[in-house]
Amino acid sequence: MEGDKDPILKKIDSFTEILQNFGLQFIQSIGELKHSNSVLEDKINKVEKEILNIKSLEVQLKEIIKAKETFIKKVDQIEKFVESMNSKIATSPSQKIMEETSKKSKKNYDSPLHILEDLERELDEASSVFEIRNSLTDAKEGLYMLTGGHMVLFKLREVLRKLRPNTKLTPEFKEDLKQKIKKWKTFF
Repeated sequence: MEGDKDPILKKIDSFTEILQNFGLQFIQSIGELKHSNSVLEDKINKVEKEILNIKSLEVQLKEIIKAKETFIKKVDQIEKFVESMNSKIATSPSQKIMEETSKKSKKNYDSPLHILEDLERELDEASSVFEIRNSLTDAKEGLYMLTGGHMVLFKLREVLRKLRPNTKLTPEFKEDLKQKIKKWKTFF
């Protein structure tokens, strides 16, 4: 006689069924919210850890920036020092001598005799042992390029080995070297 149930009981049954469905859906929604909440909590914890890491990196970055600024200041000081040294070197007599000798060494010779003649002339003009060493070295290189090897190269090397920076540049020394050059000319 269920078909004969009272309409009130039917309404109560349908209301109970509605309440049961609502309760089940409510419980299910709470479970889903709880799960979402725990996922969000995990993500928030991870974000907090990352924020702490970033904050600790901030200190390190500040130290790196300070080190970089110090490094840049030191590099600027070194550049200024190098510039001042370059300007001092450019105005020094030895720099002028080196520039002149480098200009002389760029000559192109067509015969060994020309090289030895230039060497004689440079010997007359030389005012330091450094200039004489450069002239002898240039002559040796020029002779090697033209001859590929010659006895005069050996003689030039001997003179260069004996010539020291503290050698006195006397007229006798220059004359002795000129005599050797005249003798070397006879080999060509």
